[in-house]
Amino acid sequence: MSLAQEKEEIRLDDWMQEVTLKELSSTALEIAEIIGIEATLKLIKKFGGDMLYLPKEETIFRSIRDKRIKAEYNGANYKELAQKYNITVSWVREILADTPHPDQMNIFDIAE
Repeated sequence: MSLAQEKEEIRLDDWMQEVTLKELSSTALEIAEIIGIEATLKLIKKFGGDMLYLPKEETIFRSIRDKRIKAEYNGANYKELAQKYNITVSWVREILADTPHPDQMNIFDIAE
């Protein structure tokens, strides 16, 4: 970082100390109400001017849900799992497509 950039960085940090909710845009204000003004200013400093995509909660939790469905699968409880996780039976079957039936023998389990 050049000396000029360093001075600019210091000045902007000083200015950020003076920011109040009045200076924030409506979107930044909504974010500040959730995570606080300091965290909002950190986001602005890091991503300001960029398009920022935030995934939906369900996207983040999908893999956890799928692991739970696989762990709770007993070979016949498609409908119960669908109801519990608020998805269709077809979707439960899709999630379990690569999961062997609990009672299915593995060819390596067969005694010679």
